[in-house]
Amino acid sequence: MIYLLGIPLSMMNISRQMISVGLLCLATLIAVDKIPNTLKICLIGIITMTAYYFHNTVIVGVVLIIISGILAVGISKKGKLLIGIGLVGYLWSALLYLTNLGFDLMSFFSSNAVLSKYMYATEKTDFILTKSIFVSLFAIVVFTVCIIIGVWGELKNQSFITLFFLAALVVYAFLISSQVLWITERCGSYLLPFIAIGSINIASLLHSKLIKSVVLLGIVTLGVMSFTRTISNNYGEIIPYEGGITYYLNNRN
Repeated sequence: MIYLLGIPLSMMNISRQMISVGLLCLATLIAVDKIPNTLKICLIGIITMTAYYFHNTVIVGVVLIIISGILAVGISKKGKLLIGIGLVGYLWSALLYLTNLGFDLMSFFSSNAVLSKYMYATEKTDFILTKSIFVSLFAIVVFTVCIIIGVWGELKNQSFITLFFLAALVVYAFLISSQVLWITERCGSYLLPFIAIGSINIASLLHSKLIKSVVLLGIVTLGVMSFTRTISNNYGEIIPYEGGITYYLNNRN
């Protein structure tokens, strides 16, 4: 899954951000491993600040991880919540594919001082506003997996880290299906490691071998879809500078 999700390709192109991705992943796994203590909190703080030094979009990653953690807590208390999330996800994918709501939300959130250097990306261009049915299908597969786990999954007494992996997958699906393409792809990079290493954990939520096989097939399908899109379209060349930035610069008025 690490290869299928395009992580090695991202490491070769957006290496500075991927260092931040790796550091934040490490900090998160330390945080959710056991009960925090003073030493652990200091270590997490140092790692996160180092990640910020390499790429300040790590702030976005922290927010996404916090949202994933809150969602994991909600799932642990009420597993059927996944059914509602899946149904809402279907509506979300359709709405943002048909409208520019995702772009409007991105413009709003990127207007803060920390991310102001990325305001160039909020200008409306054909590249930014291009919609991808492939991304919508990816999200629909994720939301279908959510419903399956919500109906047949055994969520009681599951480890928090397993539920966190599932929550990260859900948050990633909502994020990229907002259809702001390479921008949400870049933000979503902070969740990719959890999806890659948590695939088996997610499938373990199901006891039926048949249904577990269906979910595993769905997860592998997600990987194949992601890899195919990366190779065939390459996010509009190579993530993202050769494509998005070059396109933007060449089409400015």
